[in-house]
Amino acid sequence: MKRTTDETEVRGTRLVDNVLDPERPALDTEEEMIVEKWHEVVKAIQETTKEYSAASPSFDPSSPSDFQTYWRTVFSLLRQSVSADPGIPRHLTAPPVSKFTITLFDAIHGLNCPCCHPDVEPNIVLDNSDGVTKEDLMDGFVNYMYSAVLPRVYIEPMPLPDDEDGETEATVENQGEDTEAPADDEDDAVEFRDNAGTLVYSASWMSGCGVKGDETEAYSSEPNIVFYCCLQAEYPKKREIEEARERKRESFRKRKAAEEERERERELFRRRNV
Repeated sequence: MKRTTDETEVRGTRLVDNVLDPERPALDTEEEMIVEKWHEVVKAIQETTKEYSAASPSFDPSSPSDFQTYWRTVFSLLRQSVSADPGIPRHLTAPPVSKFTITLFDAIHGLNCPCCHPDVEPNIVLDNSDGVTKEDLMDGFVNYMYSAVLPRVYIEPMPLPDDEDGETEATVENQGEDTEAPADDEDDAVEFRDNAGTLVYSASWMSGCGVKGDETEAYSSEPNIVFYCCLQAEYPKKREIEEARERKRESFRKRKAAEEERERERELFRRRNV
């Protein structure tokens, strides 16, 4: 099965054609629109992971602290940099929201949409009555991913193929096992058994339909980011595949923008000649 680029292709880390919940109340005015402001923080996490992955110590199950401490130091320094950067908005949304969640999966869903993942409890919950900030996101990420307790990452039972021929690279944890969606009382069946050396190789989220300039409406008043994680040994290949997908998404965006510009020019021409 070959993967095609179509309207379900993602734009950066959000959907081109957003999947909307019919029960989600519509926003009546532009002033009510909640705008996504977290893009640069997520980008920084992904770029930092790539930059420092080669120098990372190998994960040793008998001494996990070496790996965990290395990455905790890396992201603690990134936290300082992000916090001090005036170009990165302090709050993750505008206006600020008081709750934000992060969920960890091992693979993108086969339909290439974050809304299709199993309904699971988020791994990280960020609460701030004054509005969730970039510092809150970095603190929550670092403390969950690289503390003394290893992170828990959900296994996607219907992963997107890792290559153009449709063959999926099985993770160590679910290789050769039944990949049907687990029952509600089988939470452990959808998580990594061995979280040895977990790194983030991609991210995604649902967006709303509203647009304000170059900014996008958040899907809900409690936004959720999905971080896609893999084992340390898998990271180079996973990241290479994701970068190839990102190049395709960029090409798709440019084609779509060019088509929209041509359509605007045609419409302007028609109006002038009516």
